[in-house]
Amino acid sequence: ITRPRLRISHKALWVMAIYTLWVCLASLAGPYLRYELVRAFTQVQLLALILIVYWILQTNGQKCFRWACRAYVIGTLGTIALAFITGSAIRAIEDTPEQRYSATLGQATDANMLASLTAIAFLAAIYLFARDRNLLWRLLYLAAILFLPIMMLKIGSRGALIALIFTMLSPLLFVRQVVRRPALAALLLGVILLASVSAGLVVRNRGLEAGVAARLTDPYQAKEALSYRMMPIKKAVECAVTRPLGTSYYGWFEQSGLRILPHSDFFLALGVYGIPAAILFALFVILIMLTVKRTPLGLEKLYARAILTYLLIMGLNVGQLYQKHYWVFLAFIIASERIAWFFAATKEELPPCAEYEEELLPEEQFA
Repeated sequence: ITRPRLRISHKALWVMAIYTLWVCLASLAGPYLRYELVRAFTQVQLLALILIVYWILQTNGQKCFRWACRAYVIGTLGTIALAFITGSAIRAIEDTPEQRYSATLGQATDANMLASLTAIAFLAAIYLFARDRNLLWRLLYLAAILFLPIMMLKIGSRGALIALIFTMLSPLLFVRQVVRRPALAALLLGVILLASVSAGLVVRNRGLEAGVAARLTDPYQAKEALSYRMMPIKKAVECAVTRPLGTSYYGWFEQSGLRILPHSDFFLALGVYGIPAAILFALFVILIMLTVKRTPLGLEKLYARAILTYLLIMGLNVGQLYQKHYWVFLAFIIASERIAWFFAATKEELPPCAEYEEELLPEEQFA
């Protein structure tokens, strides 16, 4: 296999750098320059973060990639477990009006972002379960596959659950790939079944708080939440027409008259930093999609596509552009291409029966 030059992924990083430069320039026109520069510096830090993560994964190979995924799964499970052990989970549930789980080690966090972190750990556990051959590690991944969907229900994020369900079912839309790799399709269906059974048992045994159960089943609440999120999106379009170069981060609240930012990645970029930022962000996403498309079919391709699908769908419901996990896992997606080519090349280079080749050699060679 001839490994292609990683041009598209590098272009994506260049577009990200140009997007960051535009954010810095747009911030100079903001009404509160000091605070705008602080926000712009945050974007610079996020650019540095994605470059560092990508460089580490790109230069250290598949073992580093696997350990990074392992560390994330272990960290997610450990953080949730410690939150329950220390009692912070219970306090957070009691202090939340809808009794949603939204705590990590005694500090409350945004429930939607916590749900996103949990869902990504769930996807990483599935990938590792398929890739890792160590029995003890597989038992840990299996525990994550059974436990994390329960936490998703306890968090009660509708957008995260919808994004995860669509992500899990999306591989079945690629019929040719399913036919070529039926074992992977069978694994996916098995995981869906296990996660559904574990989540179903929790619901059946009334493991969900009343407020969370109502939030997940009441269509009126869902309709209200959708209307609430549509207001800043409409304002973002209006601001883009009147101020095509952007309102700046803090200028958004004055120009829109709202107290919330757009609950969408694309419209957040459009409303706050204008049409140039929206174009650059869309181009960045397209380049990431092309990177995943040309990745050879295998576990890494499926994992990268799952993470990208989840982040894009979640980005229709919440704004993630200032969340560290969003950029970190975009770096994982880009780095997955090289890891996938490594496994594809290894599979082609090794003979199918290499472990038995000595038995097939003439006896004279061993005289």
